[in-house]
Amino acid sequence: MFRFVSLSFGVVQFCMVKYFIVILVGTFFLCCTSSGWESDVNVYEEFIDISNIPKQEQLISIRDLLSEVEYIKLKETDSFYLSSAQKILEFNNKILVLDRHKKELVAYSLTGTYLGKVGKKGSGPKEYLEVTDFDINYLSNRIVIFSRPDQAIIEFDSTLKHIKKMRIGKWGYQISVLKSGNFALYLGYDDENGHILHIYDTSGILVRKTMQYPLGKELVPMDYTGFVVGNFYSYPLSSSIYYYNEFINEKRIKVNIPDGRSEDLIFDHADFLNPKKWMSQHILSRFMIGKKEKEILFYYSFKEGSEYGFTLGLKLLSGQIFGHFNLRHGSGKKSDAFTKMFFIGPYNLPTYSLSCDCYYVATDVEHFTDYISSDKDAALKEIKEIDLVLHRTLTENMKSFETPIVMRFKLKEQYDQKS
Repeated sequence: MFRFVSLSFGVVQFCMVKYFIVILVGTFFLCCTSSGWESDVNVYEEFIDISNIPKQEQLISIRDLLSEVEYIKLKETDSFYLSSAQKILEFNNKILVLDRHKKELVAYSLTGTYLGKVGKKGSGPKEYLEVTDFDINYLSNRIVIFSRPDQAIIEFDSTLKHIKKMRIGKWGYQISVLKSGNFALYLGYDDENGHILHIYDTSGILVRKTMQYPLGKELVPMDYTGFVVGNFYSYPLSSSIYYYNEFINEKRIKVNIPDGRSEDLIFDHADFLNPKKWMSQHILSRFMIGKKEKEILFYYSFKEGSEYGFTLGLKLLSGQIFGHFNLRHGSGKKSDAFTKMFFIGPYNLPTYSLSCDCYYVATDVEHFTDYISSDKDAALKEIKEIDLVLHRTLTENMKSFETPIVMRFKLKEQYDQKS
C-alpha cells in the first residue's frame, strides 16, 4: 500500500491614513522578517509524540475514529472523466475536486452530480493553463486558483464565474488563503534572499516573505514533504509545523517520529535522497489542520521490520494520538480494507473544509483498483465486515471501480475503545 514516492470625505481621509499605517507596519515587518527566525524560537505549543504511543497487538481501524461518514459516488458523464482526486473542498453546497493528472478543477453537487469545470483552460485573460493548487477564501466567498505556468492567481465566485486574474510572476506550487483573506504562495525554489513562502494581499501585491532557506543550500522540491495549509507550513524534511501570518511566526507543532530526522539536517536534501540512506531517518509528510486548529492528520515515514513507507498519524480534540503503534497500517495483517481504499500515504490525505467542519477524501484509483482486482470477492467481503454502507455503495449500480468514491466525514472528539 506504500507509495513514495461608499463614505464621507472625512471618513475617506481616516481610512486612507489607517491604510497607510497598515502598509508602513507591513513594510516594517517585511524588512524585519527577511532573515531567519526559527532558531530564536524554541517553544512548541503542541507536541505529538508518536514514539511514546503504547504498542498494541489489536490495532484500531481508522474507521473507528470517524463519525458522520457519508459516501458519494461521482456520477459519470461524457463531458468529463475524473482521473484522480488530488484535493477536495466543499463550498457553497458544491464539492470542488482538483484532478491530479488533468490539472483541472471541477464541481459536483453534494450528491455527486457533475456541475461543470471551474474556469477554462487556455491562454486568454480569463483562462489558465493549469490548476496547480486551489483554496477557498471564505471572507470574499471566492474560489482561489493558482496556475504555475501562468504564474497567476485566478479568482471565481460561488457560482463558478470568473472574477479576476492576477499575475504575480512567481513559480509556486501550493497556495493557501490566510485568515485575513490574503494569499500565501509556497515557491518551488528559494528567491534571491532564500525565502520560499511569499504572502500577497487580495490585489496580488507582495506584503511579506518568510520561511527562509539558507543561501548556498540546494532546495530540492519534493511532492511528499514541505507544505502550506491555511496559516501553517512545514519545511521539506522537517517534522515541525509553524504557525504564521502577515506579521509573525512562531513554532507551533512538533511531531516526534521514531528515528526522526534531526531538524539540523532538514536542508541537507542530497544526503536524504542518497539511495543508501533512504528511509534511515524518518520525516513528516503531508499534514492537515482540522477543527479548532487542534485536530491534526498527517503522514510520516517509518520502518517496521522489512516494511517501510508512509503511514497515517493523527491527534483528536481529546489529545489522543494515533500512529502505526496503535492504528492499522501497512500491508498484510496490520492493514484493513479501509486503509487500502482511503489512506494511502504519502499523498492521499483528507482535506478539511471549514464550511462544513468536515473532511473529504477519495479513493486512490490506482491502489483501489489493484486492491479490488486482485481478488474482488475477498476484497468486497473484507469491506463488508468493516462498513456495510461502503459495501452497498460499491456494489449497487457501480459501473466501474475506476471512478473515485468520495468519503465525507468528521473525526470523533474522543475515542472510546469500549464503544
